Amino acid sequence: MMRLAPDPVAAILCVLSALAAVASIAALNWVIDEEPDERTQNRRKSRTVLRDLQQNCLSLRDVLKRLDRNLQLFASDRGSITTPIKFGVHALQVPHGSAALHQAVVSEIATLFDETSRNSFEVMALIGDGALDPAEEVYFQFAEMQERLNVLLINRLGLRETLDEGGQIAEALAGLVQALKADGVG
Repeated sequence: MMRLAPDPVAAILCVLSALAAVASIAALNWVIDEEPDERTQNRRKSRTVLRDLQQNCLSLRDVLKRLDRNLQLFASDRGSITTPIKFGVHALQVPHGSAALHQAVVSEIATLFDETSRNSFEVMALIGDGALDPAEEVYFQFAEMQERLNVLLINRLGLRETLDEGGQIAEALAGLVQALKADGVG
C-alpha cells in the first residue's frame, strides 16, 4: 500500500535554505561597522556556537546523503531523479512501511533548519560585536557558497544533482565554520 506525501522539493529547499543561512555570513564583510556601538554579553561562547554551527552543516550534509540513498522514496514514474527541480513533478509515493522513515527525515530537516538559522544568527552577532574577526578571504569563500546555492536554484538541476551539490556545499560550509574557529576564538 502506498501513501502520497508532500512534494520532496519542499524538504530539499528547506535544507538549501538552512545552508543559505550559514552562507549569509558573507554579507557581514560589506555591511558591518568597524567598531560596534554596544556589545551584547548574553550570548553563548564563540567556541560553542561555532561548534554547533559546524555540526549543523555536517548534519545537513548527512540528511542530504540519506535522502540520496533513499531516493526511491522521492521518485516515481511521474517524476524522475533527473527531472529539473520543480514543484509537482516529483511524486512522493511512500510505501506504508516507510512512512515513519519519511516523517523522521522531514522532522530532522525542520529541526536542523531552526537550529542552523539560530546558530548562524548568533555567529553573525558575534562577528558584529567584534568577538570574532574573520579574515576577508573567509567572507569571500562564504559568498562563493551563496553563489553555488544560487546556481542550484537558477539552473534547476535534477533531484540527484541537487542532493549531491547540496551535500558538497554543506561540507564546504562546515570547513568555513572550522576556519572561523581557527581564526581565534575566546
